[in-house]
Amino acid sequence: YVVLMPPIPGRPPYTDSWQASWEFIKRTVPLAAEPFFAGDGIEAYQVELPPAVETFDLDLGGPGTFAYRGEGWDAAEEGVVEAESGPVSAIWATATESRFFATLARPTAATYALSVRALPYRFPDAPAQTATLVVNGRALATQPVGDDWQTLTWEVPGDRLQEGLNRFALRWAYAAAP
Repeated sequence: YVVLMPPIPGRPPYTDSWQASWEFIKRTVPLAAEPFFAGDGIEAYQVELPPAVETFDLDLGGPGTFAYRGEGWDAAEEGVVEAESGPVSAIWATATESRFFATLARPTAATYALSVRALPYRFPDAPAQTATLVVNGRALATQPVGDDWQTLTWEVPGDRLQEGLNRFALRWAYAAAP
């Protein structure tokens, strides 16, 4: 649920920006068309989960993915150049754990593949970067993240997934951004 509260009179900066904040939430979060409660300047909405699917593609750096991202991500970037394929979207991890979500149909396969296209931020004397996938609170294998763009793939046991909302996290050895 999302509850949108009016500003407390005389309490900037929210008194100056609350309408823009409400519009941002309404544009970026998949809310029900109408609030289930509206009164005294308050609006309460149910968040609408996307339809459950068996497979799921998500470009976290692309437009329209704000609702799938949890904590630990910077703003999405369009047109980050990858030498071999041209411009690609990207998003920097800004914490040692970066979360994302997917709504899935009832898992039926024994295993699923989850792939992440990654490029670490490298700086002088940077430690080796690694990524560990966490699925609904349970960690899978840790993989090294090399110095160039690469695809990291994990085999996710079907019994680690659930029908409906699934919570994923990438745990990084370190977090540093340009």
